[in-house]
Amino acid sequence: METKIISTILISTILGSIIGFSLSYITFNSQIQSLRNDLTNIQSEMAALNSTINEINSREWHLATSIMGNTDAITGMFTIKGKSIRLRWAMRGVSSDSWIVIAIYFSNGTLHSSRGSSGVYGSFACDIDVQETGSYYLNMTIYNVERYWIWIWDYY
Repeated sequence: METKIISTILISTILGSIIGFSLSYITFNSQIQSLRNDLTNIQSEMAALNSTINEINSREWHLATSIMGNTDAITGMFTIKGKSIRLRWAMRGVSSDSWIVIAIYFSNGTLHSSRGSSGVYGSFACDIDVQETGSYYLNMTIYNVERYWIWIWDYY
């Protein structure tokens, strides 16, 4: 009788261990697989980010156009190849109520953006996101300005 009890206990222990191990293997294996998938996804995202960083690091600022003047003016067409431009301008006004407005237009005449400043003297810059590459032109409107200088830099 004692051998039957001991055998039953031993068999139950072995079966319980096997069943417990199998259940934990099934549970942890799916979690391990999920973690592996997450790691693969993270590695893919890091590779894409690294590619983007390399692309950005290979870009430089290129002068797209510049103009100097002392009257209202419209420039000729210039080409933007990148997705970001830097508008830089300086002006020397005749009085404190002097001002300049610089409007950037798509080649089809649609206004993209405009910036301006006022005062006796100023030097300004701003970065502008470009909606699409292509041809653009500038339209400068001034009041009481002795001289202005404008540069458009293209980032590509």
